[in-house]
Amino acid sequence: MTRTSRRPGPGLALAAVLLVLAAGVGTARAIKPEPVSSSPAGARSVPVAAAALACPAPSATGVTSSVIAAAAPAERAEDVRGQLTVDRLAGRGRLEQAGGAELSRTRGRAVVAPVVPQTGPVLTRGTGAVAPGLAAAQFSRTGTGLGRGIALGGCDRAGTETWLVGGGAEVGRSATLFLTNPDEAAAVVDVELWGPDGPLDAPTLRSVGVGPRSQQVLRLDAAAPADRYGVHVVAREGRVSAALRDDQYDGLQPLGTDWVPAAAAPASRVVVPAVLQGSGSRLLQILAPGTAGAVVSVRALGVDGEVEPDSLAAVSVPAGSVAEVDLGDLLGRQAVALELSSDVPVTAGVLMRQGTAQGEGTTPGELAYTAAVEPLRSGESATLPYVAVGEGRLAELLLTAAEGGATVRVVPLAQPGQEAPPARTVLVGAGSSVLVPLDTDVAAAYSVLLVVEGGSGAVSAGATLREAEERGPMLTALPLRPAPVAVPVPAVHADPTLGRD
Repeated sequence: MTRTSRRPGPGLALAAVLLVLAAGVGTARAIKPEPVSSSPAGARSVPVAAAALACPAPSATGVTSSVIAAAAPAERAEDVRGQLTVDRLAGRGRLEQAGGAELSRTRGRAVVAPVVPQTGPVLTRGTGAVAPGLAAAQFSRTGTGLGRGIALGGCDRAGTETWLVGGGAEVGRSATLFLTNPDEAAAVVDVELWGPDGPLDAPTLRSVGVGPRSQQVLRLDAAAPADRYGVHVVAREGRVSAALRDDQYDGLQPLGTDWVPAAAAPASRVVVPAVLQGSGSRLLQILAPGTAGAVVSVRALGVDGEVEPDSLAAVSVPAGSVAEVDLGDLLGRQAVALELSSDVPVTAGVLMRQGTAQGEGTTPGELAYTAAVEPLRSGESATLPYVAVGEGRLAELLLTAAEGGATVRVVPLAQPGQEAPPARTVLVGAGSSVLVPLDTDVAAAYSVLLVVEGGSGAVSAGATLREAEERGPMLTALPLRPAPVAVPVPAVHADPTLGRD
């Protein structure tokens, strides 16, 4: 049996999904960090002064084209004191921005830099007023061959740990982990792995050295084969950005290539946004990395309301393993977000497939991933760095309010000399999702800024990009995370006892 909660009738539903054109309205303003509430110690916040985002492996070949897209978000374009650069790693040169436009000192505009052959990993850097909220992604399209498909991967900040759920190793499948160090100091990294049957022993993934401003590429399928992976990257020294790529094929038949997005750290409650609508398979993968098994309840939040299938009310995940649940027809064909509630900390992702599956035909297949992410809370923002445009392409946002209702401003950011679609305001009812189509019938690619209104409930957000191609669909997805705009700074007080004998 499936328990379904539907939202009110057409009149109230219309009010709950209000899209208000906001172009030219005088409320447009730059995104500024909200002050952190003062603590007894007098803590305060200051804007982020520098940001470095690692784009792991953009490719440019005879059949593959790639771009790096970035945006320093603001609801209105303005020149500021700061700089945005798109550089090859290890000082091998700077990528030229599309059209040769000068974007290095602008907020509220999209930066699109085409990738040239043999570019290698790329660093997108922002300083000064360009750094707060900076977001970037790499988008690739391969028209033919084993890598056929489209892939949108986030360019992430370096840190001391990253969680990933996805990928696998079997005949016709490889999982490749990219560790990128943007800093001037070396890093030492341990990679922990879990599979469907428990923790995986991979001695070659311990104490991995990553030199200054360099990258290490590791084949997980060679180090510890498994049908599916839970991955925990821990930097014992320094910092790294971690990215995982899943490549699938059957002989000479491509079955899809995409990036596995970073997942939220394990918690008793996580939300996986932007689970694709339509036909094809959707596989929920749940990692319980601790020493105790998990019992997980799954609630789907869709455009038609809540769905709680009885078969998902108590999903068992053995300790230290990755469980997989075929969502099949349990959720229908609607786009949904999945809320997971567990008695022990877990994290999760969803593998989505369309087109031909392995062993079922000779036409190409395609895949995409989404993952659990932290929600956007009142006053926070996130940026979708790239919306591919043109004939046959479809782009959508899925906005989900798991608890209280939410209000979100959706603000497209154009490239210089181009026009973006109009901004709008979206109301999301509690316990439901809203599917927001993004215009692809425009002259040039653009970015999209999401701003959760002050006083609003939290929102989980993600994007899906699709392309109709004569041999089969192409698709990719990207969950959206809040980007830091400010950092807390403790108060400094003079100590009159210092210096006394």
